[in-house]
Amino acid sequence: MSRVLRLILHGWPTIFESSEELIPYIRRKTELSTHKGCILWGSRVVVPPTYQNQILKLLHGYHPGINLMKAYSRSYVWWPNLDKQIELEVQRCDQCQRNKGNPPAAPRQFIKPPEDPWNILHIDFAGPFQGYIFLVVVDSMSKWLEVKIVRNMSSTEVKNKLREVFAIHGQPKRVISDNGTAFVSAEMQQFYTANGIKYNSTAPYHPSSNGQAERMVQYLKTSLKTMSEGDMQTKLQRILFKQHTTPNTTTGKTPAEQLMGRRLRAALDAMHPDDGQINPVSPDSSFGQVRSFKIGDTIYFRNYSIGPLWLEGEIIEVTGPVSYVVKSTDNKIGRRHIDQIKRRLTDNQSRSTDSQTFEIPCRGDDTEDRQREDLTLENSSLPPSTTTETVVTPYSQEQEEQNVKSNDDILAPTTSAKQVPDNVTRYGRVIKAPERLGIN
Repeated sequence: MSRVLRLILHGWPTIFESSEELIPYIRRKTELSTHKGCILWGSRVVVPPTYQNQILKLLHGYHPGINLMKAYSRSYVWWPNLDKQIELEVQRCDQCQRNKGNPPAAPRQFIKPPEDPWNILHIDFAGPFQGYIFLVVVDSMSKWLEVKIVRNMSSTEVKNKLREVFAIHGQPKRVISDNGTAFVSAEMQQFYTANGIKYNSTAPYHPSSNGQAERMVQYLKTSLKTMSEGDMQTKLQRILFKQHTTPNTTTGKTPAEQLMGRRLRAALDAMHPDDGQINPVSPDSSFGQVRSFKIGDTIYFRNYSIGPLWLEGEIIEVTGPVSYVVKSTDNKIGRRHIDQIKRRLTDNQSRSTDSQTFEIPCRGDDTEDRQREDLTLENSSLPPSTTTETVVTPYSQEQEEQNVKSNDDILAPTTSAKQVPDNVTRYGRVIKAPERLGIN
């Protein structure tokens, strides 16, 4: 310091001719002065090396911290490397290190999202909130949210709810959660291992490491606070539907599009002019030509209540390619499939209609109905204990005309069984009594 004092009084050498110790003083040579034997830099006293440690102890009194020590020293003292010595003094102080604030937060680590949905899931608990506990499950890629109400925060309850979710969307490759007891228990570890799922837990007491689930927990609570109508299940389903159909700010697509590859239909879709249009259904040609009826056609339709197997009626409305509304003769209205309808001819129709070929459904139950009606007709003309035998004889011209006429009478809607000949079936077969052998 005596050398610095002499240089101030007698002149400074060039910077190249001086030692490294004098360089800080030479840079401030125009600002250095002396007063009563003390060297001053402006109004600050330049402290000799002998007293620097004592001055540091005074500056560090009451542990003000690095910034306050620097600000305090700049009003009174200076020497070369003063700021660095203040920093070292605070860093060596154990009490200062224990009581100082948290270190600056580390920058967010960017984790590349998986290419496929439902590969990485984040799970967490929400609640108790409004008397309920929720298990929150969110897909890392699609942001699809699943929320399940649980009875308690146990591993068994978590495992059962995860099974419900996995049954719908499949099993993920990895599950991430915090260090909650229900997530890190041996029971859950066994569950993950049995299903081929890799489990990762975040650092304890660091919620931001599981940020995906934490954000969804806040979204769920905020949404439940703003909803007032409906019970908890209704509110929850409305929140989930809204989340599934709203484009995400990160992906630009709805979670449903990311996970399922399609948009979910919402109420606002009804505003579009193309909504509600259904493509016409074309009949399957592998089953042959499809029959059809029009309004006013007379028909027989299948009866599924007490009474005859087939009832007479007419078509009053066409509700589809193979669906009709029918009305019986006693004004009962019902809906039938085309397989449950047969065409019926009336007396008002011309004879040409009888000769035209029309389609009759080739169904096994229709053949059984014919056989049942033939058997009933044949047995009705004989005593119960009499065995009948049907003999087919060659027809004459008169018999054939008579049989055709009898057949027309049977097809026509009648209410009296007397109009049907006793010895002729609807197909023109003549019924003869058996020839007895004379045995008493």
